[in-house]
Amino acid sequence: MTNPSTNTRPFTIRELRPGDLEYIAAHLRPSDARELRATYGTTDYFERLTVSAAHTEELHVCEADGKPLAVFGIVPTTMYAAGIWFSGTTAMTKLRRHFVRESRAVINRWFEQRPELRTMMNFTHAENRMHHRWLQSVGGELFESEPRGANGEMFRLFTIRRAALCAIRD
Repeated sequence: MTNPSTNTRPFTIRELRPGDLEYIAAHLRPSDARELRATYGTTDYFERLTVSAAHTEELHVCEADGKPLAVFGIVPTTMYAAGIWFSGTTAMTKLRRHFVRESRAVINRWFEQRPELRTMMNFTHAENRMHHRWLQSVGGELFESEPRGANGEMFRLFTIRRAALCAIRD
């Protein structure tokens, strides 16, 4: 892994490879596992990541030291809106500052490649503070909690609007 004190990022963003989803599912951060369980009512994280990946237009894996650390992607829902999602391993936590910077670049690129796209959105578990901090760091807006998912747990809608992200500076 590259030294985090340098300007080079300590990870690679690449396409999905065989074995990535199995590894990520087996090493999920507790907050991501809880969010998937609350959303789908199952602990078969590999199956849920596989289904999500199959419906994703653009999918990426964050890798460091030869191991997949996270999977994320964008799913168009209308011409003007898209869903975005992310699931990461416990090792991803060490890279959060670098990943915030890279996330902004990826989200900006997604907006640039889709000129008509105005908003990216999804729901995050109401208690997933790690996701909330990340969303706020990339210009996301979090809304009030509401019951959702398989067991009616509390989730928060979030949006990332084109204009809000353009206003964020490092």
